Amino acid sequence: MLIYGTGYYFKAKKATQRGFCSTCGKYSKMTSWSGMSFFHLYFIPVIPISSYQRIHKYCSNCNNGLTFPPPKHDEITLKIKEQAAMALLALQDGEEFVPNIDDEPTDALSFLEGAVDWLYAAKEKEFCLQFLQQLNRPECRFAEAMITAFLYMMDGDLNKSAEHYLLAAKASPNDYRGHLRAANVLVEQKKLDQAITEYQAAAVAAAAEHADMRVNILYLMAEALTKQKRFLEASKAYDEIVQYRPEYLNDKEFVKLMNKAKKKAGV
Repeated sequence: MLIYGTGYYFKAKKATQRGFCSTCGKYSKMTSWSGMSFFHLYFIPVIPISSYQRIHKYCSNCNNGLTFPPPKHDEITLKIKEQAAMALLALQDGEEFVPNIDDEPTDALSFLEGAVDWLYAAKEKEFCLQFLQQLNRPECRFAEAMITAFLYMMDGDLNKSAEHYLLAAKASPNDYRGHLRAANVLVEQKKLDQAITEYQAAAVAAAAEHADMRVNILYLMAEALTKQKRFLEASKAYDEIVQYRPEYLNDKEFVKLMNKAKKKAGV
């Protein structure tokens, strides 16, 4: 039997991480590498069909990832390192925003999380750990716990990740991000009742200034409540979503899920 196809060969700077894929949303294994795509015959590379490329976070679940020419990837990586240093200094100074990234105020912690995500995939984990060491101070307790938890998640250690996200939530209970990240990891661990508690706290924390995020949190919470057969609570969560977003009643899939919860709840 003739065996042929295409694939990447001569891979270098390979980095593997776990996380929530930006395309499919699933917690999955993602791999990054530099290499060339070849037509192969019996798994022997025969004809090159692409130039040397950097594949960024190729998801094992949905088979999607980003592709960059190596010089462009290196340019982005260098810029991210420089901007991450500014975000780090802002956090050390007790500032929430960095004023001079992309000429507009940028949330320092959110930027640093994105930077760590990129750098981990660029096989720069040691650089990420150096940043983490610089957060080891009282005024950075929340950021330190968040970045530590994120690194553990990318390592695939969900126990340690959940532990540190819960520490982050405790350090800054009025910030929805610690609660939400903890809940998402707890769902992956199938600790749904504990996840629901964190979703509830996240929804409360997001109520004042983050209406769109509150809707997303309520939706995730409703899913978890339904899985736990807590249908009355799920029904109330769906009702609250509709209060914020009445247009969701035009979404057939949303209405189907909401009606299922209400039917099971007897309302």
